[in-house]
Amino acid sequence: MIPEQKAFCDAVQTAARVFSMPKHKKKLKDLSPRFWVALMDLELSCGQDDWGQLKIDFRAAYRYLGAPGDFGYGTPCGDSLRGVYDKWSLLCKAKEPAVSPPNQVS
Repeated sequence: MIPEQKAFCDAVQTAARVFSMPKHKKKLKDLSPRFWVALMDLELSCGQDDWGQLKIDFRAAYRYLGAPGDFGYGTPCGDSLRGVYDKWSLLCKAKEPAVSPPNQVS
């Protein structure tokens, strides 16, 4: 596992812990069960070696997790979700380096 994937897994586990804290869970009782399942699915799949499957799992979870602002920027829940998305972006850059455009000859 590359360091960026380890950081992503750590961020997912942190978010799962933060969202599951009783003081936050009480305020978030209106979240759909699918949110909790998506977060758990992402936590279970974040360490896998199959990059293609991890991308599929992340995209599926992203649909249900929402945006960090949905939980309030600067709040523990919003910040932890932002951490997941920031680490995902870094992981994508590490796994799929940008392709330089071909040299154009005129």
